[in-house]
Amino acid sequence: MYLAALDLQGFKSFAKKTQLVFTPGVTCVVGPNGSGKSAIADGIRWVLGEQSLKSIRAKRGDEVIFQGSRSRPRLGMAEVSLTLADAETSGLDAAEVVVTRRVDRSGASAYGVNGREVRLFDLAELLVGAGFAQKSYTVIPQGMIDAFVTVSPQERRQMFEDATGVTPLLLKQERTDRKLRETHAQVLRARDLLRELEPRLRSLKRAANRARSRAEVETQLRAAEEQYAVDRWGTYDTLLKELDEKRRAAEEKAAGVSENLARLEAPEQARLSETEKIPELRATLTRLRDQERELFITLTRAEVGGGEDVDRVAEEITARTKEREKLTHELNELHSSLAAAEAKRDRLERELHSAHEALLTPWSGAASLPAEIRQALTELFERASRLAARLRTATRLEELATLVKEAEDLQRALELFGERVRRTLAAPPETGTGRMTVAHRLPLLTQERGDAEQRLTGLRVREAALRERLRAVEERLDVLRRQRASVRETPAPPTELPSRLETVQQDVRAVEAELARLQDVLLRAQAERATMHEEQQRLRNLLHAAEEERTARVVELTEAKTRWDDLLRDVTERLGGDFATRLQRGDAARTPASDPDALRAQIEQLRKKLFEIGGIDPSVLQEEAAVEQRVTEFHTQVADLDAAQKNLKEALKELERHIHERFSTSFQAVNEAFNRTFRDIFGGGRASLSLVKPKPIEHAFPDLPPEEAEGQPVEPHVHELPAGVEIHASPPGKKVQGLAQLSGGEKALTSIALLFAVLSLRASPFVVLDEVDAALDEANSRRFAHLLRQLAERTQFIVITHNRATMEAASALYGVTMGDDGVSQLLSVKLEEVPEGTGRSPGVQARQQVLG
Repeated sequence: MYLAALDLQGFKSFAKKTQLVFTPGVTCVVGPNGSGKSAIADGIRWVLGEQSLKSIRAKRGDEVIFQGSRSRPRLGMAEVSLTLADAETSGLDAAEVVVTRRVDRSGASAYGVNGREVRLFDLAELLVGAGFAQKSYTVIPQGMIDAFVTVSPQERRQMFEDATGVTPLLLKQERTDRKLRETHAQVLRARDLLRELEPRLRSLKRAANRARSRAEVETQLRAAEEQYAVDRWGTYDTLLKELDEKRRAAEEKAAGVSENLARLEAPEQARLSETEKIPELRATLTRLRDQERELFITLTRAEVGGGEDVDRVAEEITARTKEREKLTHELNELHSSLAAAEAKRDRLERELHSAHEALLTPWSGAASLPAEIRQALTELFERASRLAARLRTATRLEELATLVKEAEDLQRALELFGERVRRTLAAPPETGTGRMTVAHRLPLLTQERGDAEQRLTGLRVREAALRERLRAVEERLDVLRRQRASVRETPAPPTELPSRLETVQQDVRAVEAELARLQDVLLRAQAERATMHEEQQRLRNLLHAAEEERTARVVELTEAKTRWDDLLRDVTERLGGDFATRLQRGDAARTPASDPDALRAQIEQLRKKLFEIGGIDPSVLQEEAAVEQRVTEFHTQVADLDAAQKNLKEALKELERHIHERFSTSFQAVNEAFNRTFRDIFGGGRASLSLVKPKPIEHAFPDLPPEEAEGQPVEPHVHELPAGVEIHASPPGKKVQGLAQLSGGEKALTSIALLFAVLSLRASPFVVLDEVDAALDEANSRRFAHLLRQLAERTQFIVITHNRATMEAASALYGVTMGDDGVSQLLSVKLEEVPEGTGRSPGVQARQQVLG
């Protein structure tokens, strides 16, 4: 692999794009001072990733950009590209590799390989892998040759690291050390987090243990409350069933009593319905008898003569009309008598009430009722009874008139009876025995008053009968009027009257028979009514008791259902609606508790425990799990990082061992080559290299506190500083105690001998030498050029020089000039292009051609 081309644009004095094409061998760049020759070496060093501005003779990053001149403005960007040919021979992936670096005025820098942007680190790895020694001998700027012998042994070691091939190992060591420190920083961060999290975890564990205890107590309490709820539910369920059964029994009992009462009252209703037919039958009987009489009269008239019949009918109508008027008058008088009797009855009731109240005072109950009053009352009741019987059987107006007169007499008797009672009750009290008698007789008077009311009721019934009789008379009058009209218009044939009379008489007999039957039924009903009333009263009492019992059962059932609902509401609030639903469906059935009191005591104890535990944030368990997981992860991470640290430390030790072994082996070969090259250049003498080992520094990681890892020892890291390289050189005929005793030319030759010794063992793809031969005289310059030609067979050299002997060793020359615009320009000449026969050597001719 060799450097095929270098493109400069905007870099230092190369304002416009300039390309230098190189071939293997030696290429010399010549030109006057200040023309920009060294800018070519700086460009190569810069594109290879140089970060030290001092190494490329700049103070700021934008100083590498063309600064402008009087005729040219400054540029905003600088770019350098380096083309490597035959790159695959050095382990690269392409035959040609173009490395580019670009920078703008802001200082932003970018790197590229074959047009693809890369990082500086990636570029450094690529170049080291290709055999470039970026920090040592790839580019040797001005003054570096002298630095080889004047720098410290530690700084001089860098060139030997590239020469011995340990640079890749050093880079790997650097990466491993950086990774170790990063790992160590991660361990510190993880342990810092652990120190923060572990106290928090301990606090969370205490809270979580309380939460678990609370959850356990809540589980036990819920189980106990569910058991208690199931027991109470079962008790209420049994009670409700019992109460409901009792309610149904009470209802059935009441229904049975009601049914018996209805069965008892049904015959009475039937009999009453039949007895209600009696007035209707009596009216019918009256009407039939009237028809019978009319037919009989009509028949008689028919036999005697039709005109007489009409006259008789007219007379009868007149008589019936008068009878109706008289009956109406009597009825009105009877009605007035009844009204007066009712008024007197009311007055009698008030007097009886006053007599009852008189018992409460010393003067109210001294006298007893006389026997004649009781006798008179009895007689009045008997007369009323007889009058009622006669009213029931009376059919003619004459009888009704008599009955009305008797009713008036009965009314007057009642008035006299009331007066006597008032006088009796108004008598002053005499003795305590009299008060006892009045108290004893008062219930009898009350009973008699009730009887009198019943009799008055009978009179009202009879009044209704009289009204019915009056209606019948009215109907009879209507019949007679129609008959009279019929007789006058179309007298009936005498042959039909007997048959009609017979029919009416049959109807009369049938109605009389039915009336007799109904009266017999009425008598039997009246006889049975007393017994039936007693049974009805008994059944009503039973019904009342049954209703009260049913009401009591309904009240008990309602109260039990209320307690049931309260229990269900309490269960829903405490144990949730789901359990309440299962309890109602019977899915929550359990074995009843053997000791309900003990169960209640257990519930109270568990509730007390919950109160003692207190409220707990329900999220503490999740937080504890999350923090514990983080602590576990950090412990695992620390363990992994500790293991990684251990592995990295072992890897570092192994790398140090490999570096030491390879460096020691290669260093000896360089030492021998240095001695040979030194003797060739100086024509004798002796030179050697030696390693100067500094004292190892033992330290722990500086940012690790002493209390790290809770008492675990911190393993110290032993960092051995690399051994420095010391140069020993004695030119022929001199005994030199140190390099400082050498002349400038001897120092330069010694440095060149050391550089060529390194290149003889580990050749770089190309080497840039910037005026390294400036301090050499003519003879030493020829020795330098001779060695340069020998090494050019393995390494490409780009030499910036003013030395004629060096130019003669070159196969191509580039001349660099600068015009008035401050921009560097190139002139290139290949030695085979120099005309022959000039009498001068090709190098001299080429130099004269380039420099003009």
